[in-house]
Formats: sequence, C-alpha cells, structure tokens
Amino acid sequence: MFRLGSVTRVAPVAKENRAILLANLALGHGIAHFYQQSFLVMLPKIAVDLGLSGVGVGALGTVRHLTSFAVETPGGFIVDTLKRQWGLIFAGCMGLIALAWVVAGVAPNLPILIVAIVLIALPGTVWHLPAMAALSQRFPERRGLAVSIHGLGANVGNIVGPLVAGMLLGVLLLSWRQVAFLYAVPPLLLASLFWLSLRDVGGHGADQQKRLGVRLREARSLVGNGPIRGLVLVALLRGMGFDAILLFTPIYLSSELKMGDALVGFHVSLLTALGIGALPVLGALSDKFGRKAVLLPGLLAMALLSFALVSVGTGLKLTLVIGAMGIFSYSLNQVLRAAVLDLSPKGTEATSYGLIFGSTQVVAAFSPLFAGVLKDRLGTEFVFYYAAAIVGLSALVVAATPLAKE
Repeated sequence: MFRLGSVTRVAPVAKENRAILLANLALGHGIAHFYQQSFLVMLPKIAVDLGLSGVGVGALGTVRHLTSFAVETPGGFIVDTLKRQWGLIFAGCMGLIALAWVVAGVAPNLPILIVAIVLIALPGTVWHLPAMAALSQRFPERRGLAVSIHGLGANVGNIVGPLVAGMLLGVLLLSWRQVAFLYAVPPLLLASLFWLSLRDVGGHGADQQKRLGVRLREARSLVGNGPIRGLVLVALLRGMGFDAILLFTPIYLSSELKMGDALVGFHVSLLTALGIGALPVLGALSDKFGRKAVLLPGLLAMALLSFALVSVGTGLKLTLVIGAMGIFSYSLNQVLRAAVLDLSPKGTEATSYGLIFGSTQVVAAFSPLFAGVLKDRLGTEFVFYYAAAIVGLSALVVAATPLAKE
C-alpha cells in the first residue's frame, strides 16, 4: 500500500509473485483432477463389484452435480468473506481428498460409495471458488490466459490420473480398493505444501473486500444480465453433454469394446490430453479475438466428435476421435469461465462464479441419470448421440449470445 495525495492505492503485485501463485493454483487444480479422473478408470470394476446398473452409474454423476450445487451456490459468498482463510481452504481440499479415498476403499455398497463420491467432488468444487477469484483479480489484463493455465493443471491431472490408475490395475494387478487406500496417502503430505505456499494469497486486496449486502446486490444484478443468462445456459448444456461422455466412455470401452484396464486408462487420458497444448493457445486467442470466436467452433467440433465416437468402430480411428475430443473437452470450459469473470464486479468473483456455475448443477444433475436410462434401454451408443445433440445446442446458444469480448 502507498498514498498519493488523499487517494489510497494498491501497489501492483510483482510479476514473479503472480507466476508463483498461478503455478501453485494450477498444481493444486491438477491434483484434484488426477483423483477425479482416476476414479473413472476404476468405475467399471467398481460397477461389477457392487453390481451397479447404468442408472446406478448415472446416479454417481447426479450426486456429484448436486454436491457441486450445494457447495458452489452459497460457497462463493463465504469465500469472498473469508479472504484471509483462502490458504486454509486450499490445504483443506487436500485433506478432503485423502478422506474421500479412504471411504471409497471401504465402501461395501452403493450408499457408502455415494458418500465417497460426495467427498471426491468437494475438493475440486471448493478449490475453484478462491482460485477463480484470485486469478481474476491478479490477472485482469490476461484473464483468459491465466484461467486457461489454471485449467492446464487440470488437464495434466486428467491425463496422468487415468494412466496411473490403469497401470496400477492392469499392470501391477492391484484391486480397486487397494488403489483407493494407496491414493489416500499423498494428499495428506500435500496439504502442508499448499498451506505454506498459499496461506497469504487472500490477503492481497483485502482493503477492497466488500460487505455481503453489496456483493449480494451486485450478484443479483448479474442474474438479470442477458449475456450472463446465455452463459449459464451454455455452461449447463455443455456440462450435461460432456459429463455423459466422461462417465460412460470407460464403461463403453471396457464393457462393450472389451479393452483392458491399461488401455482404458490410456483412452480416458486422451479425452483431455491434447488440451495441454490447446488450452493456453485457446485462452490467449480468446483474449485477443473474443470468447465467442473460440467457444462456437469448439463446441460444434465437440458435438461432431461425440457423434463419431461410436460410429468409427475400434482401432486407430477410435483413438484419433477420442484424442481430438481432448483438444476441446476441458479447454472450452476455461474459456467459458473467463467469459463469466469478464462480467463479474471486482471483489465478487467467487460469489458470481458460485452463483452462475452452481445454479447449473441442479438441472445438470439429471443428465447422468438420463444417460444411464439410455444405456440400459437403448444401448451405450445413444448416450453419445444424446451428448452430441446437447453440446450442439450449446453452440447455438453461444452464437445468439452477445459477449463482453467479441
């Protein structure tokens, strides 16, 4: 802080400090996604072991969405209020991951597994709230790139997680329960790392913190904003479609194409692999040319690839289609988040993010169940046709929505 006349100004944050912050936030984001994607590779074995139908598998996705809704919607208000505790929140996310995998490892039935799913969903959901607020405030001029690099950490976790889980199951021949207990150990060690590296992140700009009533009024004004409503619908439709793809791709590969565990892990990692290179490029392009210029063609491509996934058969063509999906799978969501942050008043980023993305979770929660019904009654291929249709619809909404950066 320094004074110039009677005006109080905030000294700019050193670029090297911003880089360290971004690296730590991306690392933690990657760890959360490592564990989430690892679970997908274990899911076929869990489904067989616990006798889960397609609807049972879909119910796990529904629970994840409802958990996100219950946390994100009010969580943004809390996170904006507790800025000085952001470091503790980040460390707590690691502790939750450890607890989640212990519960998963002992789960004897679907109800206990659902408890584990709630705990698995919490760290990633909670992490986003202070992380998005910190990035939006620290990188206002390069918001799309910063959010994309944060998402890049998730992409790395999305790739490494399935590969590691596939190797542990298919090469070392561990049971899924043994893997779950093994996974519970590292997060306990990582919790202290993130407490030390991020404990002061919320202190930056604390003098700009707004009272709850002000944040509520500003957040309510966003609800009446036409572009915001359009982005909410895009986030909802894209999430519904991609979640169906993500949840049922390992089931399709394992149960219908009879792939081994290691090969399933490899293909699940491909669902996000090419995003490592694409994500920062798409983020930078959206900063320069506008969010819509990236979102519209990306969503259309994702819809076409989902339709093609069950039309190309097996072998190299299937691998290429899944790999191409990895360019857009998580990358587009980061650009979408940047578009929302463009319209969020400073100091209310977590509140706005929680309200906007949390509100989509209630409707999206029924998408995995619907996809499960399609699998049980019509076949797994109809899950991917459904996903293609719903993601294609999100592209039409983007085309009709005026965005802040066009």
